[in-house]
Amino acid sequence: MAKTRQELTWKVLDQMRATAWAEYRNSQPETGSNGSEIIAGIGYYGKPDPRIYTELRIGWDFVSLEQPLPGQDNLSGLRFNGWTTFDWSERLRLTLRYDRDYVFNEEQPDDNYVSTLLQARAEVFLGGNWYLTPYFGASLQEFQTSHQVTLQLRPEIEAAYAFAGAASPANSKIFLKIGYMTSSYLVGEGLPVENWRFSLGLNCKF
Repeated sequence: MAKTRQELTWKVLDQMRATAWAEYRNSQPETGSNGSEIIAGIGYYGKPDPRIYTELRIGWDFVSLEQPLPGQDNLSGLRFNGWTTFDWSERLRLTLRYDRDYVFNEEQPDDNYVSTLLQARAEVFLGGNWYLTPYFGASLQEFQTSHQVTLQLRPEIEAAYAFAGAASPANSKIFLKIGYMTSSYLVGEGLPVENWRFSLGLNCKF
């Protein structure tokens, strides 16, 4: 996938910016039809309060596939992404992430989908450089060829050691994450899917 985004921003408050933006994407999957998207919208980002950071971009996506199939749903429409963090105390940061995007299906060619995600996260400072972060996410997938709708629930928990000097453990850290996922059909037929995921990784920002 190749993409480019252009933004025009202006200051509306001391720590807040408004933005008008447009993005172009071109995706060429190994199997299935190539596709392009033109997305345009408005948004904001910044700190309306010293303890809050918030960001939201919302717009409309015009999806075009090179070889659309008969009976395929047109999944052009509303898109948004962003997150809001709230520093409840020196030891607790709460985050809400929100996202709606068009996704090329990696398993069934041309049965692409729109995914709407909400995720809540609590980042707990344990002392020293150690953090514990439970997550809970829910996403809805709407498929364009099979016309199925699935609901995915994903609780996760992460233990992390942040490098000295990092302003946030999300910037530079070593982490271990354990996650569980269950996916079930709201529209259509199929067996529920469950899996566990164990991740060990390194983030480094410099």
